[in-house]
Amino acid sequence: TLSNTTTASTICPFTCAIGFSCDNNIWFSFVATSNTATITVNPFNCTDSVSDFFGIQGQVFQISDCSNPQGFVPVSNCFSGGSESSDPAAFDLHIVGMVPNEIYTVLLDGFAGSVCEFELEVTPSPPNEILELQNLSGPLEFCKESTVTYCVDLNPSIPMVEDYTFSISGVGSILDEPYLSENQNQICIDIISPIFGNSTIQVFGNNDCYATETLSLAVTATALSTSTEFDTLCLNQNATFLLENYLIDSAGSYEINFESYFGCDSTLILEVYDYPSGLYHPLIAGLEVEFVNMSQYGETYLWDFGDGNFSTLENPIHTYDDIGLYDITLSVTGRCGTTSYINTILFTSTDNIDISEQVTIFPNPSNGEFTVDWSGLNINPDVIKIYNSAGIETTQHFVKENKSVGFNLLDTPTGLYYIELKSKKHTIIKKIILE
Repeated sequence: TLSNTTTASTICPFTCAIGFSCDNNIWFSFVATSNTATITVNPFNCTDSVSDFFGIQGQVFQISDCSNPQGFVPVSNCFSGGSESSDPAAFDLHIVGMVPNEIYTVLLDGFAGSVCEFELEVTPSPPNEILELQNLSGPLEFCKESTVTYCVDLNPSIPMVEDYTFSISGVGSILDEPYLSENQNQICIDIISPIFGNSTIQVFGNNDCYATETLSLAVTATALSTSTEFDTLCLNQNATFLLENYLIDSAGSYEINFESYFGCDSTLILEVYDYPSGLYHPLIAGLEVEFVNMSQYGETYLWDFGDGNFSTLENPIHTYDDIGLYDITLSVTGRCGTTSYINTILFTSTDNIDISEQVTIFPNPSNGEFTVDWSGLNINPDVIKIYNSAGIETTQHFVKENKSVGFNLLDTPTGLYYIELKSKKHTIIKKIILE
């Protein structure tokens, strides 16, 4: 397909014209669909105010820089010649080495001062037939309000994006103009459907030389087609389902129901898990220690007893070989990661040396007002923390120089609580019941 693009160019790149300038030229651009072609130029009704010779000169170029004569690369023979007849003979421009889908340009100019009418004939002629389009593809079902892409294979005889027409009927709409895919072999569009429903997408190609059949694809904007369980969603983790954002700040099981007017209702089941927390209480009898695991949201456990021995039990019992200072690490792994808790135990003899006996809590049970006293210890804790039976910290108090501290938890729910006295080297855990 030849299309007139510009006239009166100041560039005259003919390789065979001698002594003449391009002063009444005309240009035609086309997209190649093959490697070779022949353009026959038939001039007639020529006039010339400069000489007694009449005619048209011509050549085909691929242009990389319109402002530079060096940017015009010839891809055909050059014809330049005149005739004493005002109806000079036709001539052929034979084009070779074209690359399909590349743009090429025909330059025609009157010989000397000739002004002619002319006809162009391209060989071989474009076939007068309906071409096939293939592979209109994309999701047959998608979520409402989401952007979905549909593509059709590019037909080499219709290489320009703007020669493809997409349409959609039903509840969807096309977001923008068609575009070429990243791999350069498909024409694509993006659609969106603001509500649930059915749509039909159609596409066809058409230029001055060729036309294609119309392809159709039936699609549905819907909710999730079945109930789906997401079992790794963590607390305070932002999740998006069907373009809705969910930020859940409490662990548990949640159901989200989606409704549509044509029977595609769905239920989304969210199991939200908290991040694991590590905590344990050592029950010491001589060199034997029973570890009471108070961790939360753990599924597997790894104990490092600090003496080269390990355990994966939830509540292990371990006997040490000798007195000394041991750092015991509990690593807790759950659905939302791994955390570690470290406590230090000092064995000074093989007798029962549970230093937690030197810490007293009174009254116990308590109505919420009680005192923690550690005057029997020769060490001072840095901080006192109180945990509920679920291992969640409820109270924190930083210790100064005193040997006891009073607490007022009258507004705290009743139940079993753990009081943790923690220094840089020791951790002591005691129990209290609020009633």
